[in-house]
Amino acid sequence: MPVLQGRTREQLRVSIGYNLGAIQMITAATGGSTTTFLTDNLWGGADELNGSWWLGTDSPNDGIKSRVVDSSVTTNRTTLTLYPAVSSTNSSDTAELWQSEYDPARIHEFINQAIIDATGHAYDRIENLGLHTDGHT
Repeated sequence: MPVLQGRTREQLRVSIGYNLGAIQMITAATGGSTTTFLTDNLWGGADELNGSWWLGTDSPNDGIKSRVVDSSVTTNRTTLTLYPAVSSTNSSDTAELWQSEYDPARIHEFINQAIIDATGHAYDRIENLGLHTDGHT
């Protein structure tokens, strides 16, 4: 991922998600399938998470986005059914779970627009090396 002032695109996206109260970071408790992600990180009842956006954050699903079409809870373990299918999910895989109204692709577009708007306004385009000194000056 590209770096912006020392922060990755993922770090910026997650920061925005937390500020909006729209994201949860989740980890797979056990292996799932290409259409299921099983986690112990979520609370709630069946179907509460339907419509949420699932975004993989590690290999092999890094950056892969899917929609939660069904969610169920059995013995404190939440099963998220994903569409479209992703690469098979394994134990300890990580993902972001976004509320349905916050599509991660739109968050990326907001970041792009902010960068475009800030360019030329938040920093000088010309670097003046004449202001640099050494440790003795």
